[in-house]
Amino acid sequence: MGSRRQGLRLATASKHRRLDDLIGRFDDLAGYQRYLAIMIRFRSAVEPLFPNNRNRDDDPPDPLNLHDLLEADCRDLRLSPPPPPTPASTPPSLALGRRDDERLGAQYVLEGAALGARLLLRQAAALGLDHRFAARHLAAQARSADRWTAFLARLERAEPFEMNAAISGADKIFDYAIEIAEAVH
Repeated sequence: MGSRRQGLRLATASKHRRLDDLIGRFDDLAGYQRYLAIMIRFRSAVEPLFPNNRNRDDDPPDPLNLHDLLEADCRDLRLSPPPPPTPASTPPSLALGRRDDERLGAQYVLEGAALGARLLLRQAAALGLDHRFAARHLAAQARSADRWTAFLARLERAEPFEMNAAISGADKIFDYAIEIAEAVH
């Protein structure tokens, strides 16, 4: 049997491709602004699902809190970020249960985004954006490669573990990101 990471990757591959297709490349500032609009709406709703995300270095690692960096990136480009979500505005389909394996599945998506952030940071750099101006959130994610390794170790050793619950958590995060990306386009 393969690793839990492989299981999650295979189970969510089509949703991952769909989201990548919706986000696409940002070859111009308008494309990057669209991407920022997706990300700030997404992270505003998702980060409160992990109320202890204080960017600690302990085990287990929590998802990076990027909301403040995204707000700063929006200010740099004079974009109006959406108001912060209230508990009533977080979609019920996004609510994660108390199961650790469901939360691990959700975190799999968030931590995996840091890997893609390296490519996106290069695209942003081609537009003149960097860790000081409008791409702070990407730079923070790109610097966090060790978090992915720590997360994978936690995923593989979690007990008890139910793969279907982990897939459910990952699916909820991907589905919500896709919903936002489709609405922004």
